[in-house]
Amino acid sequence: MASPPDQSSDSQGQLARGSVALATSVLANAVGGLVYWIVVARALSTGVVGASSALFQTLLFANFVGNVGLPVTVARYAAGNDEESSAVSNWSMLIRVVSAVLGVAVVLGLARNAAPIERLDEWGALAGRLFFAVAAVGAALAVIVEARLVTLRLWGWVVGRSVAVAVARLPLVALALLGDSTSGLLIFMIAVAPLAVSGYVGALALRLTVDRTSSLLPGPVANAHEIGRFSAVNWISLLATQAPVFGIPVIVAFATESREYAAFFIAWSFGAMAFLVPHTISQVALSELGKNSTPAIDNEFIDKVMGGLRLALLATCAGAIVAWLSADLIASIYGPGYRQLGFHLPLLTGASIAWAYTSMGLTAARAVDRHRTVVLLSATFVIATVVPTLLLVGRYGSPAATWSWLGGSVFTAAVTAMFFWQQIRTAAFR
Repeated sequence: MASPPDQSSDSQGQLARGSVALATSVLANAVGGLVYWIVVARALSTGVVGASSALFQTLLFANFVGNVGLPVTVARYAAGNDEESSAVSNWSMLIRVVSAVLGVAVVLGLARNAAPIERLDEWGALAGRLFFAVAAVGAALAVIVEARLVTLRLWGWVVGRSVAVAVARLPLVALALLGDSTSGLLIFMIAVAPLAVSGYVGALALRLTVDRTSSLLPGPVANAHEIGRFSAVNWISLLATQAPVFGIPVIVAFATESREYAAFFIAWSFGAMAFLVPHTISQVALSELGKNSTPAIDNEFIDKVMGGLRLALLATCAGAIVAWLSADLIASIYGPGYRQLGFHLPLLTGASIAWAYTSMGLTAARAVDRHRTVVLLSATFVIATVVPTLLLVGRYGSPAATWSWLGGSVFTAAVTAMFFWQQIRTAAFR
């Protein structure tokens, strides 16, 4: 009689395949961003690059404010191809549209007199803000689409979407530069438009195929109260853990001149991509852990968590070494106005090694509903990184933000080791 399939081995295989696919997706985004901003930086002034990148980062921050914890909710509760998963996915899409609009309203309202927001008036106040809102909704949907593709294990589509976004920018920016454009608003529009389109197209494709429903509104969700509580808790967690990623570059954009910000933004883009590697690997791990109806800290749980941690550490260490070796070369490619990039890049990417440790700790805590641990680690991260930036960047400029990012990441990893990983080790050696 043939032996039953080894489900643990299959799960580890899916974790590995998914992690490779998501790492490839992150790489495609990184390379696409690298090429796009090189073309723009070589053709236009640091002032134009700084202005357009500040707008781009402000849009990402608006989406971050309104994420409502939905990406991890999809990873946790829409882990299959069944009716319940489809309902969770469809509700997440709908809620995300509403929250994206509210997030844009909050950011545009609070920062209406800030220099990056005033750039939206280049083509008229209404047109610029309308495009900003439409693009923000599409970019928000793109994150939910990717989370749903991950739970469905459609790895080819995960990679293909990122490659399409990266490639689509190049002909658009070529047309803009042929017209000798010096508009920061136009460069921002080209940067965000392919990402937004991928969100709208992906959401529609999912609704018409795997998440198809006969009614206009999504179907009922059996455990809506539990899902709502999970989403709310993890929204607070994500607001904390990702506040530095989206908030620090906005703080620097508002506190420094466009010329200084241009080099910091390029380096930060690489650092954020390095940060996303363990984040996306942890999403795959959470999806795999979520396929068990009642996750518990047992041997299978530990194998999945430790497997994700090993992949995340391997990827971030490799990225940090490459960044350290190539920082000066990358700075020279962008041009003489980007010398500071050689200082920022190794430190920002190196911080992702510490984040890999924290990220997998947060994933394990989420999988077994350790909400207090999630909030503790998240709050530690945001305080340790954002507070020093707020206090120091006005006086010392963008280098203060880089040191705050590195120091806060290392400190949070140490707190993670103290408060959560000890429980993992204890369970593993019972």
